Amino acid sequence: MRNIRPYIYYLLWLLMISFIFYQSLQIASVSDEKSLFFVYLLQNNLNINIDTDLLNHIIRKCAHFSEYTLLGILAIQAHKKYPINRYYPLFNYLIPIIDECIQYFVPLRSCQISDMLLDSLGISFGFIVYLTIQKYFSSHKVKH
Repeated sequence: MRNIRPYIYYLLWLLMISFIFYQSLQIASVSDEKSLFFVYLLQNNLNINIDTDLLNHIIRKCAHFSEYTLLGILAIQAHKKYPINRYYPLFNYLIPIIDECIQYFVPLRSCQISDMLLDSLGISFGFIVYLTIQKYFSSHKVKH
């Protein structure tokens, strides 16, 4: 039986892209409500005394970065054994552009170049994390 593992990573990669686009389709009030949940959770349970708007902004930017870091990790894992082509890493950098363009058409959301850049940094960070971990484990394998 053929190894199914690479296909699972492709599926996870596609699901992550779908999740990102789904989040972009949420109207502003729904999106804000989700991030405010974490703001109030931090303020009430961890006694963090940061202005609500500032903490909301920080959480939203961290969400952008972490979503795209995971996307970068999944992308490189999905394509490492059976690459679509050698340009697949570049394709991943189109996703933040598409994501922000989706938001342009959603009521009270906006298309921000700063978010595109942050998302792209997240992808790059995901690539770096994956490659660093891979290099670490490959250099620590027991050689016979």
